[in-house]
Amino acid sequence: NENFLRKNIATVTVLDTLANKPADAWDVSDEKNGTVWAWVDEGMNLFIAGEGGVTAKNCEDLFAHYEEATAFNFDGNFYTDITEDLYSMFLYCKNLETIDLNSFNVSGIKGFGELFYGCHNLRTVAFESWDTSSSQSFGAMFQGCVDLEQVDVSHFNTQNASSVGAMFWGCENLTSVGDLSGWDVSKVKLFKWMFSDCYKLTSVGDLSGWDTSSATSMYDMFAWCKSLTSIGDLKIPDGCETDGMYEGTSLQ
Repeated sequence: NENFLRKNIATVTVLDTLANKPADAWDVSDEKNGTVWAWVDEGMNLFIAGEGGVTAKNCEDLFAHYEEATAFNFDGNFYTDITEDLYSMFLYCKNLETIDLNSFNVSGIKGFGELFYGCHNLRTVAFESWDTSSSQSFGAMFQGCVDLEQVDVSHFNTQNASSVGAMFWGCENLTSVGDLSGWDVSKVKLFKWMFSDCYKLTSVGDLSGWDTSSATSMYDMFAWCKSLTSIGDLKIPDGCETDGMYEGTSLQ
């Protein structure tokens, strides 16, 4: 709706009923068949509603640049079962501090690239239930989340991923990502910038068991991780780009 700018929306709430749909609501269904409606109240709170909830076909850039939004309330009413990509879904949601995405079914999602890119104030993400086994990319997923201190991604299934590049680049206050020793990275080609400028990161687990045989670039992978003292014996395949991989660290 051209009357409302993304950057001015305060909160987003997804509803499973149209019972309270106001007269000034607009049809946002893909087929314009009246199944999904949206409206904004006087407080710039956005509501998206459909009977039984809302099913998303494409989430790319869906809430990108909702710069003032402080809350996304999905409450189990937002279905991602047929969605294949969450690319940049919350890009530059600068004032978002906490979000619960446990209700999302991501088993068919192929890309999480730039999902929270530039979410400067983000501190808490709940996604413990996620099955990421279909994902091919986690590139820049949390890039620029400067206030993020802890996020546990140890449960991520990376068996089909080809990129984790810049996944945490610029997370300046990040101290922990969980134990990543169990990740299957056998198909990952791009590791470059994965943890660049994570100044306070203290541990990622023992990466000695990682199969990095597909890797083509580890450029700046741990650059300036000044608090990281050990990653185990990470294997580097012949021909892999490693410039700056350990720059500014005590790692070797």
